[in-house]
Amino acid sequence: MTCRYFRYVLVSCLALLWGAGWLQANEHFFFRTFDERQGLTESTITALAQDQDGFLYVGTASGLFRYDGGHFTLIPLREEAKAPWILSLIRHPAGGMWVGTLNGLARVKGFEVSWATFEGTDNRLDIHGMALDAKGTCWIPNRRGMFTQTGPLTFALDRSTTDWNPRNTIAVTNGQRDIVVLDGDLVLHRRDTQGTWIHQGCPELGGRRPICLTQDAKGRVWCVLDGQIWRTDQSGTPFQRRVGWLRGGVTSQTDFFPDDQGGVWVPTTEGLFYLDEGPSDRVGYAEGLPEQEFNRVFWDDQGFLWIGGQGLHRRLGWGWYKISSFLDHSVGYHLRSVHVGQISGRVYLGFEDGLHLFEKGALVQIKGTGAAIFSMQEDQGGNLWVSTETDGFWRLQAGARALERIPGPPGIANGKWTRDKNGTLYLFDAMQDAFKLIQEGKTLRWEPMKVPLLPGQTVVSTAGLAFDANGGLWAGSSWGLQHFNGLVWQAITTKDGLRSNAVVQILPLSDGSVWVRYEDPIGLTRLSYANGQFKVMEHLNAPDHLPIGNVQDMKVDGQGQLWVLTSQGLVRHFNAKSFLLNRAEGFPLGIFQEGSLGVDFHGGIWVATGRYLVHSASGAIPDSLPPPKARITSFAHARQEWLLPSPAQWGDIAFQDASLTFRVATWGSEEIGSERFQVWLEGHEDGWRDTIQDHIVYPRLREGTYTFHVRAARRLGEWGPEDTLKVHIRAPWYRSWPALVVWALMLVAVIRTWLVFRLRRVLNQQRNLEEEVKARTVELNRLNEALLEQTFIDPLTGLRNRRFLQSTIHMDLRKSLHHYRSSGANARRGDLKNPDLIFLMVDIDFFKKINDRWGHSAGDLVLGQVAELLRKAMRDTDNIVRWGGEEFLVTARDSNRVEGAMIAERICTLIRNHAFVIPGDRTIPVTCSVGFAPFPCDPARLSESSWEQVIDVADHCLYIAKLSGRNGWVGVQEAFDTMPLPWEKAEIQALSEAGRIELRHSAEKLTFQ
Repeated sequence: MTCRYFRYVLVSCLALLWGAGWLQANEHFFFRTFDERQGLTESTITALAQDQDGFLYVGTASGLFRYDGGHFTLIPLREEAKAPWILSLIRHPAGGMWVGTLNGLARVKGFEVSWATFEGTDNRLDIHGMALDAKGTCWIPNRRGMFTQTGPLTFALDRSTTDWNPRNTIAVTNGQRDIVVLDGDLVLHRRDTQGTWIHQGCPELGGRRPICLTQDAKGRVWCVLDGQIWRTDQSGTPFQRRVGWLRGGVTSQTDFFPDDQGGVWVPTTEGLFYLDEGPSDRVGYAEGLPEQEFNRVFWDDQGFLWIGGQGLHRRLGWGWYKISSFLDHSVGYHLRSVHVGQISGRVYLGFEDGLHLFEKGALVQIKGTGAAIFSMQEDQGGNLWVSTETDGFWRLQAGARALERIPGPPGIANGKWTRDKNGTLYLFDAMQDAFKLIQEGKTLRWEPMKVPLLPGQTVVSTAGLAFDANGGLWAGSSWGLQHFNGLVWQAITTKDGLRSNAVVQILPLSDGSVWVRYEDPIGLTRLSYANGQFKVMEHLNAPDHLPIGNVQDMKVDGQGQLWVLTSQGLVRHFNAKSFLLNRAEGFPLGIFQEGSLGVDFHGGIWVATGRYLVHSASGAIPDSLPPPKARITSFAHARQEWLLPSPAQWGDIAFQDASLTFRVATWGSEEIGSERFQVWLEGHEDGWRDTIQDHIVYPRLREGTYTFHVRAARRLGEWGPEDTLKVHIRAPWYRSWPALVVWALMLVAVIRTWLVFRLRRVLNQQRNLEEEVKARTVELNRLNEALLEQTFIDPLTGLRNRRFLQSTIHMDLRKSLHHYRSSGANARRGDLKNPDLIFLMVDIDFFKKINDRWGHSAGDLVLGQVAELLRKAMRDTDNIVRWGGEEFLVTARDSNRVEGAMIAERICTLIRNHAFVIPGDRTIPVTCSVGFAPFPCDPARLSESSWEQVIDVADHCLYIAKLSGRNGWVGVQEAFDTMPLPWEKAEIQALSEAGRIELRHSAEKLTFQ
């Protein structure tokens, strides 16, 4: 009794602190720890680096390991290296690694290890640091000076550095590639890209011995001295101490990691710190670090964070989610459900001991009930209606912080809320009919709704109740599905296309259809109702669209994307494609139930996982991930193994060694288990087969030539490109003796046919050579075509560029001129059907202000969204190119010049009415100005104008539109016996006033100056 009372008091105190906003929910990350189960047999991590092939190399106290995406392989160094302690690693420009140890420097590629020699030494230097200059030459500090690479494996002392003491402290920047050394006398030496050493004394460091040194992407030099951070500015001014940037201490093995944005990552004894300008960001225990003290940090080429100390860990995912952790709170704080108000935008969390509001990253307790929350629903006034498991029904007024009790329907202890398209609330129970809530002033009363029994049904079991967009009512139960159209009820069962009669959830869509979730893990079904008929529109089955596991909840966001919460992760389904998000992408698995998934009116996703609240803003998760690139990481026969890519080939394999093992992984540092493999040994197997193993064994193969194929795919994803390896197994000796006997018996025939054989051989070689040349020519042509296609694409917007237009416009010009010339000199323009090309120049208004106020990333997003709107505004046959900066050129092909004003208005309206989303989930208004002109501009002068001059006319019209107030359009529709092009703005004005051209515009009044 005393223990229960103490726990109640403790939980109450924590709730009060939480309600006051004092107990904040931390942003949490999930890490994977690697150990001997993956082949990493040493836990003391001393260095991390990645080679050009994407392999991660891990230096430890007992040797060097290579990680291929699923397995660590120990790379043995030479036997006389008594201390295998790895001190430093750096990527070799030609592949593999430079490896610095206590006993010298090694070049490692695959299993091939070559040791470097140092002029004037016994080659057993302790290599604490290395750097590469702009030419890829390796530099190594030593107490005698700086050793520079003079050959593939030879180093000599740079005589210009022998008068200063580097003390093995060296760093190289990510961008400028200049070498920075802080010597024992605290003199800073820089070797620029021209090969000149620049020296600078640093008396401000006060004689302290630096622990680590680096240079960031902005050219600033960082160092740690006596646990303090010191840094120069970009111009290389003296070091300044950055007070308060580190809470934890650093060890003698600590090393910086500079990123591409100019900041640095610093591992300490109290977590990981990111330093740039202003306060430092920290990741520690509370944020999910598996340990607090480590000394190595590394971001690989795939965007994964690795940390090392007494163990190696990797953060899961790419940071698509913000995960608020409730692990530090008592057992009573089990998060069961989340509800996002579509009116108020407020995020409500249902715990086992009551209701909380999640506001600005903190929990605010809503007083009124301490019971487990069962269901929540917000009405059109922003009021929240709550049902609990054991404490009845409650209402939370908009903006209030305390619940008020309301009377419930007779005989119902709890129930689930829903509402119709008019905002009327309904409550239904698992074993009762539904009730409609009638609000008459301050009085509430319940009006029962009868759901008829299905054939064979003895008790009404409303497992799901929902109103569709057309006002129809859907009711689900263990006996099937029913629909009420306002007049009659109709039953839907497996005879009508359902996969099961046990329906537990109904999700309405904006088009009037509904998704149906079953009690059994057999997938989902989408139904529609029209004219008294039901139609099955779509099935989502496992494992094609859903992982094999129970579906717990489903929601649809504002873009029409279906989100399905399962026991195996979160699935997004859109345009007939599914995308699974699980631990490999950083999504935490937990205990889910109906109500664990929420969608806000911005399209953001909220998931309650028991001890975490997961939030992903709209657009944060990409539409899809590219399929993984499978690779063969090692190959072995009965007596030897090679790491791939290997500098040495294995040749033909003897028959007695023909037990082959292929180890496979995905390209780079993917999460093992998040992908699936298919393999095929061509010559031994008929085709692809699935496997869950990352090492494939083929014992006792017969002689012949085999090609091993492997490819990979993410769960629910498409298969990626394949990797292949060809091997040849020689025939055994006893099978070649009969051939020798036959050759002996046929010796005379061989001699007689020798010349013929030689001739055939030459002919075969010639034919093979011709076929190979032909095949390579075809492949080269294909690659040239693909390269030419890439030169026509604007990388930011995905639109075609100016080069594409210049390459393709001539055909359209000839077609338009042919229309006019073939119609006769005196033909009326209206007799021609769509003979014109209309050039429309589109310019974003005040685009510089967008960049200046919101940043260039916001400007890039605006450009991308404008490009999508232009695609929507135009036909598929029209050309849209990015002309430069914020200008776009639209070419309406096979058009009539009278359509120019209509197209311009459509473009302006689409952009004006679109809410442009920029970083931070903010939306801004954007308008544009449009100028247009037809080609030919004056049909009476077909041979006197070029398309470039017509674009100049459209550009002048665009300028006139901007002078006339922007957010509109101006264009030339007709020209009658005009002067030859080009026209300037003053000439356009004069021609318009003289009635020789017809200007169309959206402005109240045109302004030409």
